[in-house]
Amino acid sequence: MNCIVRFCDIHNVILYIIVNEINLYQTIKIIDYRKTASDLVDPYISGTTYSNSLGDLNEKGLEKLFFNTLQNMGLTGKVVLQRIENSGIVYNVTQDSAGTIKATPCP
Repeated sequence: MNCIVRFCDIHNVILYIIVNEINLYQTIKIIDYRKTASDLVDPYISGTTYSNSLGDLNEKGLEKLFFNTLQNMGLTGKVVLQRIENSGIVYNVTQDSAGTIKATPCP
């Protein structure tokens, strides 16, 4: 499996990052991705939904961590994630307003 990350509108994303100065609170939230990753692989917190048999993040866990990090950075809806399966099928991976992650095959 491979993934591609595309910015929907790179000019607006760069402007957003420049205009919105990152304060200490946002920096702490971004750094907190390590704790989020740790929580996702902890079977007592998340079960085995987001981890594989070796205790590493699986594709669902990586996608969850990716969207959580985007949200913490204030980039929700500004980045497109595409997943490319070993078979060559490409999926657009999106997260709805309820936080549910869905992969839709590209036409």
